[in-house]
Amino acid sequence: MTNSNLTKVVLVDFNCLLQLGNSAEYHTGIDAERITFNKLLNLLSLLGLKREDIIILACSGENSWRKEFYPDYSYTTFKIPIRYSTMITDATPFHIICLDNLENYDIISYATKYYEDREKIIVTTDDRFFLLEEVPNVKIVSPKTKRYRTHKNPQLMLLSLINKKLKESKVYGDMVATMYRNLTTVYNLLILPEKVEWKINLWLNTLNNDKEFNTLNCTYKLLRNKIIEIYGKKDMIKEKTTIQKRLVFK
Repeated sequence: MTNSNLTKVVLVDFNCLLQLGNSAEYHTGIDAERITFNKLLNLLSLLGLKREDIIILACSGENSWRKEFYPDYSYTTFKIPIRYSTMITDATPFHIICLDNLENYDIISYATKYYEDREKIIVTTDDRFFLLEEVPNVKIVSPKTKRYRTHKNPQLMLLSLINKKLKESKVYGDMVATMYRNLTTVYNLLILPEKVEWKINLWLNTLNNDKEFNTLNCTYKLLRNKIIEIYGKKDMIKEKTTIQKRLVFK
């Protein structure tokens, strides 16, 4: 359940948006960075935001701590050009977080607990984030369908994923229990290692909600007005899609 009267924190899975942008560039020939930025602004304008709301773009760093627990763990990272991240930082009120050895999962997961007195809106198509619905005042919206999404049983989803990876690991005997614990550490977004939370907490403690920005720094002149226009509108995303079928993880 969420309280719509709370101020909001929008947690954008920027890995997801960058992937959508790259796919669109392949099919249209339009610059992926422009597509991603435009898609982000369009979606934010539908969330009923106010200027005091916080918008965080979460990206994966170069490495992942999860490989220490599960060497076969695969993760996706997108190299964001410095000029692009600088443009977003200077031209918008958005905060980009990209920390080495951490993933988008870590940043978004910890932020849902850090901002306990706010409504948290996660922007993603990644089904692993469904588990965070167990945190109070969390909603998930798809940048593809522009609908809120929910899962009927996130814990069962987690268990299915862990059992799938356990079977693929082909361990036997005494190693089964150890591997199960490691996989739970890797895939349970509700519980992160202390050192991971500590690193993100340090960054969030320095985040300035009254961040200065100048839309004239936006490279895309036709999108400059849209940066301001994300505020002061009604929440236009009302429908909720409930996922009931078993999800297929790669």
